[in-house]
Amino acid sequence: MALLGLLAFFTISLALSKDNVNKIWVPMDERIKIWDSIAGKGNYKVSENGLEATFEKEGAKWTIMGANASIVAPTIYPKAWPVKGDGCDVMVIPQPITDYKILPFTENIENAVTSKFIEVTAARDSYEAASFVIRTGDADLEDINIEATNLIVETKDKDENIREIILPRENVDIRVVKCWYQAGFKHDDIKHKRLVPELLLHDDKVIKVDYSNQVNVVKDFEKFQDANILKPFSIPKKQNKQIWLTVHIGKDINMGDYTGEIKIVAGARRLGTLKLVVKVLPFVLPAPMLNYAVYYLGYLSEAMEPVISSTLKTQDQMYFELVDMKEHGLTNATLYHESVKGEAIDRYKRWKKLEKTLAIKEKMGWGSKPLLYLDWTNAFSNDLDIYRKKVEHIVEIAKSLGINDVYIYGVDEKKGKELRALRPMYQTVHSAGAKNFVACMDDFFSSVPDLIDLPVLHGLANRAFMSDYKRTGKELWVYANIKGEVEMPETYRYMYGGNLLKEGFTGTCIFAYQVFSWNDFANSEYHAHTLAYPTINKPTPTIQWEGLRQGINDIRYLTLLKQKGQLNKNWLQRHCFNDLNNCRSNAIKTINASFEQ
Repeated sequence: MALLGLLAFFTISLALSKDNVNKIWVPMDERIKIWDSIAGKGNYKVSENGLEATFEKEGAKWTIMGANASIVAPTIYPKAWPVKGDGCDVMVIPQPITDYKILPFTENIENAVTSKFIEVTAARDSYEAASFVIRTGDADLEDINIEATNLIVETKDKDENIREIILPRENVDIRVVKCWYQAGFKHDDIKHKRLVPELLLHDDKVIKVDYSNQVNVVKDFEKFQDANILKPFSIPKKQNKQIWLTVHIGKDINMGDYTGEIKIVAGARRLGTLKLVVKVLPFVLPAPMLNYAVYYLGYLSEAMEPVISSTLKTQDQMYFELVDMKEHGLTNATLYHESVKGEAIDRYKRWKKLEKTLAIKEKMGWGSKPLLYLDWTNAFSNDLDIYRKKVEHIVEIAKSLGINDVYIYGVDEKKGKELRALRPMYQTVHSAGAKNFVACMDDFFSSVPDLIDLPVLHGLANRAFMSDYKRTGKELWVYANIKGEVEMPETYRYMYGGNLLKEGFTGTCIFAYQVFSWNDFANSEYHAHTLAYPTINKPTPTIQWEGLRQGINDIRYLTLLKQKGQLNKNWLQRHCFNDLNNCRSNAIKTINASFEQ
């Protein structure tokens, strides 16, 4: 213990000497009080930057995150809890894709109903969400487990014989919604600590939340991974725990009303049963008419062992993350392979890494999709002859793998004179047989309209130019309608669903899949942008990620309407644009009517 205490003293002293120069964080002595109260005095190691503390307990290593940020609103515990006795209430959330926040101590859950019934309506080849809340009374509930049964529908064959068709229980993914502390709503607001529902976990115990000190305590962070299926969990007395269901309807599932049960038990004690009905519609959803991409900053690390990072990836990590994007409805993602600025082209040794990256892209099903080559540094652009050779080589590699369209990322968010000064670089990309794409403001249309092939507009850019731009027939994407740091699934659904059509965009490239990763209080300027959190294997989803998937599904329903010749501006104005809440239900009614005719 003496050696451990000495080590803690040394690391704290080092952190004090390197404490944040901009003084936005709380003083080190306040952080120490929090660490001491959780891990025991001196029983932890402080990170070199003084922002995290790690300790060992119960055979695991735990990392405390958020002690450096101030508490701006003390936790309010309930006074008149509605559930009494040693039992619990189970309440259904009919519309789970909502910005309404169900927190552990929310006394009156406004969007919940008392019901024994959950209904999900979904087309084939889609994922659909459902949710309910377990509310404890005056006693803790331990060893809670939730299981789905097979869902069954009875049909008659041509000889009038009844047979059962099964939607397997494995198609119902069950997770807990983890509420934890995150930074403010704006991307540069890292001072305001908020308790928010965000993570969707199979193992609730991999993250502990200290409501008094308002910190997150993460288990084995350096090798973080979630379980593959829901693990038993506990709910303290007088608290809520939201449960999230994701139902997967495959392409080959027969239409019909599939019925099963969600069983909730605590040890040997049955807490409740919910009837689950999945209404499978008589059609398959097509790919969306809009393009859905995301800024993906991951690149192959060439290491055998995975690390927790928004950038460094093993081949397996990258594969799992790209599959996750595809399953959430995306159609593409930016890719790159860690270019090194200033390295001579004949000494450039990383092309094999690009080939491996594109091989992963092909393996997960995006092999022929356009290559959105993200080169943040625009390596070699100071020498346009070398830059042209670099781009030509990228095009050559892509075409050898069946990728015909290659887009090279320009200089990010430039406008005015700075944007016009980049004309030679963008011309070089064209001369090398590639196209240009870049995040920009609206003045690209007056500055370099002939050179930016795929503008990705900032969400705050002026829209006045768009009617003129549409006449060019070119793509126009947007990247910052809302970024990846806000835990608002309903907003994601609408901003990247029907609202994209309403505004006239042909696609989006969202910023970002992962930036900064797990600790929202690790950067003194910006908090993390995360749609799905990195682990050593499959990524951990968030509620905003699920909201985005439902927005893409909305567009897929409208795409089917378009394919049937039933979608036009008048229909959208009447049934969608004036009420985005009912856009999908109106689409389903119209599609079903066409099947009945």
